[in-house]
Amino acid sequence: MNEKTLPTIFESDTSNLIKEKETPQSSFLSFFKGGKVILIVLVAVILFELVVGFRILQTPIPKLKLLEPVSGGKIVLAADKQDVPVGDTLSVNIRVSTGGYMTDGTDLVISYNPALLEAVESSLFTSGDIYTEYPIVTNDVKTGTIRISGISASDGEGFVGTGNFGTLLFKTKKNGNTTVTVVFKKGLTTDSNIIETKTNTDVLSGVYNLDLAIGSRNLNQQNISQLGSCEGFSQICRDSNGKQGVQLCQGGKWKDNACVWDPQLTISCGTCEINQ
Repeated sequence: MNEKTLPTIFESDTSNLIKEKETPQSSFLSFFKGGKVILIVLVAVILFELVVGFRILQTPIPKLKLLEPVSGGKIVLAADKQDVPVGDTLSVNIRVSTGGYMTDGTDLVISYNPALLEAVESSLFTSGDIYTEYPIVTNDVKTGTIRISGISASDGEGFVGTGNFGTLLFKTKKNGNTTVTVVFKKGLTTDSNIIETKTNTDVLSGVYNLDLAIGSRNLNQQNISQLGSCEGFSQICRDSNGKQGVQLCQGGKWKDNACVWDPQLTISCGTCEINQ
């Protein structure tokens, strides 16, 4: 009887398949185990720090002017435009900076050309917030002279810093170049002055007038002053008893790598914090 031949069964070697499937994973793991990723990350971090460090070294270090000293007071005339069409209205802001002195009041004498500008009598002057009372507001239309006095209440604190004295309103009449002027001569008591508390000394040392071009194009000086602006600075100040403190002032201009007071950019100063 013939024996039946059993079919030959070939067993496939799956070990290679398993190895082939495991190869990508094992290579990926070995990449981590080998520390290559950590090395690449470290190199990238070092390169980044080198680049940043090089840029820092190339940047000039500003000479910080920590405190503005007590200096003379200033009166500034400013407007949102220096070119004004004929028949247009113009608001002129009056800003007072006491230079760190505590003050009881400011007397202001303004001169303008009545042939080119007309002071709007119905709203000639809008008072600011640095003094509590403005007892004198007059306008001589013939000579073009405006007089304004602002004072602190007798039982109140005076003003120290930079702030808004008030606003004048004009209407332009005809073409021409003109200047709205703060009348001031150092040492003269009958013109513009800033009066220090208790001593009654006039601490006003300088004024900034407003140039206007009516009916023509002119360079906007206020835009120019925005170049090189800075956020602010610290100002040495004195209270009504003469004690020294520090106040923070908003806005300024870079000069000699320091932020300093600027007639257009310095807007206000905070409370004078007295050194304890």
